[in-house]
Amino acid sequence: MKILVFTLVFLILAGCSNEAPPQPELVEVAAIVHEELIYLELKIERIAHITGKFEPAGIFLGAHISADPTTGSIADFQAYMGVEHAIFAHSMRLDDDFPLLWFVENIANSAAPLITLHPPTDGHPFDLAQIADFAHQTAIFNLPNFVQLFPLNADTNFVPSDYIAFFRAAHEIFAEISPNTALIWGFDAEILPRAAHFFPGGDAVDWINLEAYKEIDPEGDFEVLNLRFFYEQFQEIAPLMLTVAVSNFSAENSRHFPAEAAEKIAEIYASLEDFPRLGAVIYSHHGNFRLNNSNILIEAYQSAASAANFQNFVENKPFPRQEAILRATPHHAIARGFNFYIPRAALNLPPNAEQVLINGQIYHPIAAVITHFDADFFANKQEGLLVLQLNSP
Repeated sequence: MKILVFTLVFLILAGCSNEAPPQPELVEVAAIVHEELIYLELKIERIAHITGKFEPAGIFLGAHISADPTTGSIADFQAYMGVEHAIFAHSMRLDDDFPLLWFVENIANSAAPLITLHPPTDGHPFDLAQIADFAHQTAIFNLPNFVQLFPLNADTNFVPSDYIAFFRAAHEIFAEISPNTALIWGFDAEILPRAAHFFPGGDAVDWINLEAYKEIDPEGDFEVLNLRFFYEQFQEIAPLMLTVAVSNFSAENSRHFPAEAAEKIAEIYASLEDFPRLGAVIYSHHGNFRLNNSNILIEAYQSAASAANFQNFVENKPFPRQEAILRATPHHAIARGFNFYIPRAALNLPPNAEQVLINGQIYHPIAAVITHFDADFFANKQEGLLVLQLNSP
């Protein structure tokens, strides 16, 4: 049997010291060898991961149901969906009455409350006295809770420096008054390209949330959800959260698309496993995004939420701490004899790291990966598995 053997030819660049690092040129050479290529499921384990506040080893399941008057209580929603959730979300303005009964309802259902605060109706939006009053309310029960503070959208007209100063001051207030509150810096997908202008700093955010509502077009198609850009930009700063909703009705031609929406829900929830620092997903159940519009949608959500990596309880663990986290990936490693290769798409190695070309795809020899990441690995060809253990945080 003919199998490809691959060799790597490096370009040697001469010139001044500020030139870009040499880029490898890949050459694929055919030869007769006796070892078959064996594809192995690739999992990545971070041995010394530094956790954020309430950061889970899996993904918290959450839902936002308070905007939907047909839903009823948290208990009712969980009963007819057949899914237990770790987080329930609620939206309000800073000068609204604190939703104490809703807070208690979460506790009764073993869920952590997530409140999204919008600017007050009247007065100065950056009122730190009102923030302090609100923080005292969240601290009453001394239990894990989340607060998303003034999320950004396409219509945001805050001056970035004013917003940043306010957010940083609010973080200090919550840290002092309500240390069991995780403060979320959030924004919707439309403002993602310029969200960094409003970034309060890594020491002032506990979680980062992307809101992505997927409207359906008259043909039953959806815009692509570009989670990877969001993930790559913010994964090193804090645990990440996704607030998502999938429309099943097109107002343009009054057509319902439950099957297409169900497929999109399944696709999004399955893809979350590809992003190891994404620690929570909140489904915004309202209007044309409601899951109870069709049994097809309910079944799709139940199936999507049943994956083993989803969690339905927020533990109040101390932080920061080092904790091993194992994640599956959508990628496959390759074994050829006693040599192993990791696909470049699975890792973030420098462009001049050693590479080989296998069946038209770029891979890194395991030795290059281990050197760069201070890593170990173990492989089991019979089980079709390779676990890459990254020892550095």
